Amino acid sequence: MPLTFRTESHGEIPFGFFNVDTDMILIRNYFVFASDFCSWIEEWSKIPENLKVYETNVQMYIIKDMDDIGHLMGAISGVIFTGFIGEVYKKFPFPQKPEEFKQKPDGFKNREIIEVLVKNYAVFQDIEMKISKEERTISIGEFVFSKEQFHNVIRYIWRGGMPKWRDEIRSDYVNQMMRAIMNSRHWLFKADIPEP
Repeated sequence: MPLTFRTESHGEIPFGFFNVDTDMILIRNYFVFASDFCSWIEEWSKIPENLKVYETNVQMYIIKDMDDIGHLMGAISGVIFTGFIGEVYKKFPFPQKPEEFKQKPDGFKNREIIEVLVKNYAVFQDIEMKISKEERTISIGEFVFSKEQFHNVIRYIWRGGMPKWRDEIRSDYVNQMMRAIMNSRHWLFKADIPEP
């Protein structure tokens, strides 16, 4: 489930997986598939070490009306199915057995289903990413993270969120991301990120 992460720009915001059957993650009102997010990080790991500012554009789904996001706890409880998250939980209900509440490493297989649902609520648009060596920050659109908080985001994805990966098996794209990070010489990735 999403956790709150501190940003330099907006205080604490929710970030993370919101349904164990999909690999989509939310960054407050931004929605992106973890497989895409991890591939971006893999690309960033190859940025030249001495580059002061790196900027690029990526595409994400943006839900502009916060009411259209839905009510996560209501959807988990099976009583409020509003907005995008409600639509996801109609298709993929919360597991009835507590031991089944684990992030599925093959959640990416439901991408086409999730994309159909999210398009009813979101616009797919370019978002600027900026990595600043001088400020020691990474910006994902309007949200600015410190290096330390961004490392917490990476650890969260590595663990499989709050429920953790089912059987501790990670998706290949997560393992590829971590291998790239561990081999990177870029300042953003130097620190205590876990070994793969």
